[in-house]
Amino acid sequence: MLSRYHVSLGKLIEELGGPPARGLTPALTPEQVQVIPFLPSPFEKMLVKASLSGEISQKEIGQKYGISQPAVSYRLHRAIERLEFLSKFPRLPRARMLTLLRSAGLEKDDVSMMVCLYKTTCQSSAAKELGIPPGRVRYRLNRTVTHLEKLVSEGRSDLDSILTALRMIRDNAAILHPLPPPRACSSQAV
Repeated sequence: MLSRYHVSLGKLIEELGGPPARGLTPALTPEQVQVIPFLPSPFEKMLVKASLSGEISQKEIGQKYGISQPAVSYRLHRAIERLEFLSKFPRLPRARMLTLLRSAGLEKDDVSMMVCLYKTTCQSSAAKELGIPPGRVRYRLNRTVTHLEKLVSEGRSDLDSILTALRMIRDNAAILHPLPPPRACSSQAV
């Protein structure tokens, strides 16, 4: 039942230890709750679920994992920003995405890179997976977005969903970059 995770702004402010940050919605929507499993880090999933259920405080989480309460608050804030991003991220089947990117006249390497970026939603993770420098991923992402914008402006509205997804990845690089889990996270669970 989703309502157990639906949290008011007041409770969220209390859990975060301060006022809401930029882009924070007044409550987690059912759409945001549904994307919790897609958070890239098991620690983030646990943190959001534990904090929203109210079963354990940020201070207790910090003590358990050897990090400070402000570090827990920061990680929770980042996880909530990721939920906001993931709840708005366009969903495209891989085959449809490949067809669209190939029809846009992209080079084979760029198609592979954009598919990897779509899968990971993170430039540095895509670079690591592809074995190339992050700067090359950023450059090719920007080049691809510019190319797709031109095609969409010329009437290729079928490319709009992939363009939206790639813009979102480009424009949200800071919140999509993974944080390493606390040292104790690999051996403990809440």
